[in-house]
Amino acid sequence: MEISLGMLIVGSLYWDDDPHRSLWRHKRLDLEAPRGVLAPIRYGRSSVKRGNTYTMVFSETLARDEVKLGTAIFVPCKSLVRTVEDLVEEAEILWAAERKSGASNGCISAPWGCVGLAVNPDRPIPDDLRRGWGTHVSREQCYGGLNRAEDEKAIVEGSGVLNIPWPKCTDGSHLEVDALLATATNPTLVDGRYPSAQEIATAWNTDTSSNYVEYFRKNREHDITTFQDDKIESYLIDGISA
Repeated sequence: MEISLGMLIVGSLYWDDDPHRSLWRHKRLDLEAPRGVLAPIRYGRSSVKRGNTYTMVFSETLARDEVKLGTAIFVPCKSLVRTVEDLVEEAEILWAAERKSGASNGCISAPWGCVGLAVNPDRPIPDDLRRGWGTHVSREQCYGGLNRAEDEKAIVEGSGVLNIPWPKCTDGSHLEVDALLATATNPTLVDGRYPSAQEIATAWNTDTSSNYVEYFRKNREHDITTFQDDKIESYLIDGISA
């Protein structure tokens, strides 16, 4: 049996011009068919590589309130999946793109994040494929264990399944694909909570030379948004731009 697969993308993986990421997008994805979808995302990971400013994470609590859902990008994969090996290959190549590498390291996780699977509840995938995915995940030394707020459930289950509702398209139509892969990154929490809009903006305001606020600007330019965007914008210093 063949299943259709797509990527649920948030942040720079969609727009970064790094050559390895660009090659991954053009080689593996159908870039003629991206769609905006609702997803429980927010700014929540303090990134050392971005001057300790914030990047996007999935947040299970946001899934409980549709008003707080953000907008991510769905892009279908060019190839269909027939075996668990096909699924793992797509995940490993996605992980390589996340690492800005042109080659798989044989992993789909690290302490900072992992690749998770979401399955369309109206189009269940074969049991052997789902079991095979869970078996593969169980062999990953660093898989799962991501931080979560005090009132949250784990965003990635032990079976490697993302704990998010099946995404709805922003135009109201159904997302007609069998399964999705997405990278869940480890949030940076303060006393068991996510950073506020003001704290997120302050991190970018403090960065006076590297212009890491470009991450926020580029996300919005490509219609990747969160429920906090307007508040974040209001706290940014006048004149700060990508």
